[in-house]
Amino acid sequence: MSKRMRPVKAQQFDEVRIKTVPRYKTSDLSGSEWRFSAETTLLYKGKVLSQDSYRDVAQAINDVAGLSNRYGHPYDQEESKYCDQEGCAEPATVKLQAVSETCDHCGHDDTSKAFPLGYRMFCGAHSTRGDCSLNDNDANYQVVEGQVQAPDPAAESQSGLIVLGSDGPEVVIPGDEGGGDPGTATQEPVE
Repeated sequence: MSKRMRPVKAQQFDEVRIKTVPRYKTSDLSGSEWRFSAETTLLYKGKVLSQDSYRDVAQAINDVAGLSNRYGHPYDQEESKYCDQEGCAEPATVKLQAVSETCDHCGHDDTSKAFPLGYRMFCGAHSTRGDCSLNDNDANYQVVEGQVQAPDPAAESQSGLIVLGSDGPEVVIPGDEGGGDPGTATQEPVE
């Protein structure tokens, strides 16, 4: 029986909130005044993992980098009901069985391991995986449950491109900068 695979490039938390918390201190001895502290909230798939208080926002910002050492990865591979796309807390409705397992760094084929290949689960909006990654791509999955959907065009963003021409390099930037149709490219000289 195959097991659910950890999402590719899974993060320990996918949202960090830092906010100022004001309070009005009252005291008959030292007087009353407004004071403030800062609070950080770490979340994964919308679930609060921790909340910590700090003297101020600057101290909270300085400590956030160290929080990854304090907390382990919250992802429970077998019990998660959420989409494996980082930052998405939608229910997983599409189950994709991996066909092979390849190292994304060196390209070595790890399919011959002694254990069965796993599966990943996504919501419909993230079920199309693309063709860039060696492991997490459409050609490396068989649909087990659900129906794969095309990505929402509003979520798409075209990569930029540097074109080397006789007049020197030009950056081709997709978008609607010139008032044309979305998806048309404009060219700007590289300085």
